[in-house]
Order: sequence, then C-alpha cells, then structure tokens
Amino acid sequence: MASFPSFNVKRRVSIGGGSFPVWAGKGRELLYVTRDRKYFTAQIQMEPNLVTGTPKLLFSTVTSASQSLRFAVTADGERFLIVEAPKPTEPEESGIRVVLNWAEGLSRGQ
Repeated sequence: MASFPSFNVKRRVSIGGGSFPVWAGKGRELLYVTRDRKYFTAQIQMEPNLVTGTPKLLFSTVTSASQSLRFAVTADGERFLIVEAPKPTEPEESGIRVVLNWAEGLSRGQ
C-alpha cells in the first residue's frame, strides 16, 4: 500500500503475500486472500499518516485449484460471496439444476 498521489510512503499489508485486495468498512479495512485460500483483514488508517494494522485471519475455504480466488464483499465487510466447488461427499443433487422451457411446463399444469 502507498500514499496517494505521491506514493512516497509505502506500507506492507500482508505478511506472506495476498491477492485481489478489496476495500471494506468505508475504506478503513482491506481484505485479501492468500494462495492457500485464507481470507485476511487488515485495518488501515489514512489520517494523519498511513498506518496498516496487523492482518487477522477471517476464515479459510476449500476450493479446487482451477477455481479463481476472487471474491466479493459487502461494504460493511460482514458478508462474502465466494465460488466454491461442492465437497466430494455431497450428493450430485446439491448442484444447480437448469430447467429449459419452464414456461411451457406451467401451461400444461406440470
């Protein structure tokens, strides 16, 4: 992280690296994910000086290696949207089912 617009002051946010940083908490919190799918938060203070807090682990997920690490978070930082593959122990029926021509089925009373 660096001060803007001069970029004179730089601060490290993550301890072991991170990707896809997302602002939350009205710009007072930075969220990011690591390669091993751990989600962290770090408090950020901009005034009077740029200060970064110690990152704290929020949670971790289990996703396949082919899935993206990207995520979305609400402005308050309380809820996350993360794409995850179903666990191998879950039955196939737990997936998403797409129904084509559903309006035609309604007209037939099905």
